[in-house]
Amino acid sequence: MRPRPLPAHRTLVLCAGLVAFGAVLAPYGLGPVSSGHGNGGFLTSWWGLTAVFSVAAIFVFHVEIDSEAHTFSLSEVPLALGLMFADPRELLLARLVGEALVLIGWERQSAPKLIFNISLFFAETTAALAVFRTMDTTGDPVNWQTWLAALAGVGIAAVLGASAVWGVIRVHGGRVDPGQLLQAAAITSGVNTSLATIAAVLVAYSRPALVPLLVIVGMVVAAYRGYTRLTRRYAGLELLYQFTRSVDRALASESVMETVRAEACDLLAVPAEGLPAGKAARRIADGVKSFDFDRSNPERLLLAWARKDSVTLDLAVWEAGKLTAVDQAALPGSAAFLPPDSRRVAYVVADPRRAGVYVADPPR
Repeated sequence: MRPRPLPAHRTLVLCAGLVAFGAVLAPYGLGPVSSGHGNGGFLTSWWGLTAVFSVAAIFVFHVEIDSEAHTFSLSEVPLALGLMFADPRELLLARLVGEALVLIGWERQSAPKLIFNISLFFAETTAALAVFRTMDTTGDPVNWQTWLAALAGVGIAAVLGASAVWGVIRVHGGRVDPGQLLQAAAITSGVNTSLATIAAVLVAYSRPALVPLLVIVGMVVAAYRGYTRLTRRYAGLELLYQFTRSVDRALASESVMETVRAEACDLLAVPAEGLPAGKAARRIADGVKSFDFDRSNPERLLLAWARKDSVTLDLAVWEAGKLTAVDQAALPGSAAFLPPDSRRVAYVVADPRRAGVYVADPPR
């Protein structure tokens, strides 16, 4: 029986197919330019586009489609601008160099993944150039026909990218709905090309007007990042809330609570050199479930007592013979002093009414 190729080998075959596909389209997309597409300033040079591609690739967004998360970046914006302003060969060079800088220096991708992405960018760019140069007959970056040609070119590149991603996922044994990938590709290519056409008009007629456009884009990106962090935080609290509810229901039986309370013990202090004859150990607290030392001050302890109404714990700090209450309904095993100075105490509250992670700073 002939052995089946490993997923890594299949990925290399897919990469070779992408490079071959791009090479076939290269004569149509990278041929001599008969007329310029207008003065695009730094967008006509490969180094200027390289910088734009690198910056755009860093800003990644996550879009939810049919309860599935899809990731896209703004890299299609410089692709569309390059189609309208730059020499085809310089556009191809700029995209490969700009994307490679981010993949190697920012994301630190492994060699197989890097090879796949660079092969995909090569095929996408040559396909976009071939379609754009076939459709665009005006050479005017502010003409609607040029915009449609750019949309078609970027759209073809997006479809090719979605198909390649679907293929590599299947090669590695995963499953994904190709319809969702194509839907995400259509949405992102349309949005990015629309943004690029607005930028193209401003580049052609009023470059200073690019500043407020960039401010708006920056504000949208910052707002999205804040929304994403807030959403993740809320999702984490919701999971914690569901977990504590499940634990509380599972451990709420009287027999379990009796077992927990039975494990409580009295906490005594004994000198390291041992007790003198006839002298009893110093009693610190009764019925303690658990305790933790302050590493900087062994005479300071974090104590926990089992509650009678649930399996959660009450917390207090003992120092110099004095107990200071911290909180109630803490999840067992969650309380600890925080480094570096052990001044603060972190713990998880399991009470559904105020479930969450807390940090307290008891007075000393």
